[in-house]
Amino acid sequence: MSPTSSPIVVLATLLLLTGCVTSSNIITREGLPNPNSEAVNSLVTNPLVAKHKHDNTLVMGSEGASTGKPLEHLPTGQWTPDWQLGEPDLIVKLQAPYSLPLEDSDVFRNFVIPNVTASDRYVRALEFRLDNHEVVHHAEFRLDETDASWRRDNEEPGTGYGGMDNPTAHYPDGHFVNWVPGKRASELPKGLAWRLPSDADLVVQLHMMPSGFEEIIDPVIGLYFADEPPELNPQMIWLGSRWLPIAAGDASFMTRDSYELPYHVDVLSVMPHCHFTCKDIKAWATLPDGSQQWLARIEEWDFYRQSESRFEQPISMPRGTRLSMEFVYDNSTDNERNPNNPPQDIEFGPLSSNEMADLWIQVMPRNELESESLRRFSANHLRERIIERQERIVELDPENTVVIESLAIALTDLGRYNEALNYWRRYVQLAPNDSRGHLNLGTALGFSNQVAQAESHLKLATQLNPGFAPAFFRLGRAQSYLGRFDDALLSFFAALELKPNESMTLYAAARLLASHPDPGKRRAGEALELANRALQQLPEPDAMSLSTLAAAQAATGDFELAVTTARLALSRVAANESSLGPIIRRQVDQYQQGQIEVVRAAGEKRFVVPGERR
Repeated sequence: MSPTSSPIVVLATLLLLTGCVTSSNIITREGLPNPNSEAVNSLVTNPLVAKHKHDNTLVMGSEGASTGKPLEHLPTGQWTPDWQLGEPDLIVKLQAPYSLPLEDSDVFRNFVIPNVTASDRYVRALEFRLDNHEVVHHAEFRLDETDASWRRDNEEPGTGYGGMDNPTAHYPDGHFVNWVPGKRASELPKGLAWRLPSDADLVVQLHMMPSGFEEIIDPVIGLYFADEPPELNPQMIWLGSRWLPIAAGDASFMTRDSYELPYHVDVLSVMPHCHFTCKDIKAWATLPDGSQQWLARIEEWDFYRQSESRFEQPISMPRGTRLSMEFVYDNSTDNERNPNNPPQDIEFGPLSSNEMADLWIQVMPRNELESESLRRFSANHLRERIIERQERIVELDPENTVVIESLAIALTDLGRYNEALNYWRRYVQLAPNDSRGHLNLGTALGFSNQVAQAESHLKLATQLNPGFAPAFFRLGRAQSYLGRFDDALLSFFAALELKPNESMTLYAAARLLASHPDPGKRRAGEALELANRALQQLPEPDAMSLSTLAAAQAATGDFELAVTTARLALSRVAANESSLGPIIRRQVDQYQQGQIEVVRAAGEKRFVVPGERR
């Protein structure tokens, strides 16, 4: 684990799997448009180990494949012997069939199809085919441009690897690519194809439900390509709930959520998802003028007849429109689809015996420049629901350290540091010998500008676990902030003893050696060696690595080279590194004047002329 990728950051990824709860912003059903209105009828419902290389047995081209057209009249959920959109342009399959164990519990497994295409292609449709599809709860399709998923697949016995965690695999940008029972293969509108990068792996995650019989899972996947790159960059907005305590016998459990659009968008499609006790689904939009528009209306939900609904014409939703959803569940004996007889208490979860409440809405921002911001705002909506869920669990179980930790991570991720700090304190009280807890508490105290207290907890983390490199790195950062530079160097080098090639530790040590306030303790040559070692860890230099190298070069007195390097660093500043730009510009200005930077307490720096150096 990288010292800078603290447990706070790393566990935040895992936290997204734990779910969320509904919003308190409730919009009643009064005044909603008639379900038979033109708005609803405008929907087109799609019944609906070194570098690894291609295995030609997994990827099959279709000679003379036709582009295919949707089967307009095929009923939702009907399984056909032929490809629904005609012969695919490319057919891929698993490395080997998978034998589904004879177990009582659901099975989650990931299958990696390596290096799908040798060049970038653009996918307008994907069809998932499996003869015994009734044992598959759902399939999700992600892309991995690293070797991580491939390595996991090869390290675990059998075909694929278990679990739901795919940290390096991601959905295609702006698309939620999946298959659920009843979902028809459908062609994306022109300009909306998703990019399949060259040599990327296709990671197929299957949620399977053992049938009690021997089942061989051997799907084939058909890909249909567009001729041109996509012109549009859609985003996905999620509404839903992860707090579903549905009591046995409850015939009308209801959950609601809503989200206010921060920008003007066009709604392209909607897709709800839940399990067997769900009965009624509503989704609508309330525009700023008070008018309302249906997005989805399902009065008799059937898990085996799920579908994505795409609008014939995108629906314009101005900024300030509130998107809302309402799902109703029947966990009584009157529900013929209830899997439990007699009914059992049900909670949120991914298993088929649990329940879910997801509504995915694909939108297109009117202003392309707002696309990334919309993605972040939507992600924050999910995180807020995560926080609400965790808070409810902690109320019921105040000594649950796993959930307390997750809650603190979520609050930190949203920048709500003071609230997170309270939960980290509680966590450490419950687990006083957990080095990770003290590291996270120390980090949270640092965020709250309580650096002296932070240092004590970070030091304790190193004492509890002398092999914990991130704790030594964070301790060094705190000591440097407090002006204890000699102690900081000792901490940085202790971290490097444990993790010699951690980039951020190399940066910190190199910069401090190059800019120590005591000229006699500056070690420019060593700083240069560490900066170059950090560069070697990267596929190509980035802004931070080059800025550090420039600082070391200036410390050696080579200001001309330092200016050149700093200017190169400035050209590499990424969009999410806006605070780094002014720092590097200041480096350029000062190096042009023959001055080097000198670190000071509280993170401040000043520049000195060569005559002040030794």
